Amino acid sequence: EPTKHDYFFKGYRCSYISVGSGPSTIILIHGFGANADTWRAIWTPLAKQGYRVIAMDLLGYGDSEKPKDLQMSMD
Repeated sequence: EPTKHDYFFKGYRCSYISVGSGPSTIILIHGFGANADTWRAIWTPLAKQGYRVIAMDLLGYGDSEKPKDLQMSMD
């Protein structure tokens, strides 16, 4: 069962989803304009193959904090 967790990065709250408990971990990082749900279709199948899977919500995306002073660009 996917579980939501929070951690702090430079004082900002960030979120991630964790699934599975295998000895090896796969970290899934979304692209610009996406979030952890990008990986929803594959996190459970990977966990069933014996991996611990972590799907990140990077700062400013998904359930992570969206600081007003955060400047993001494609540059």
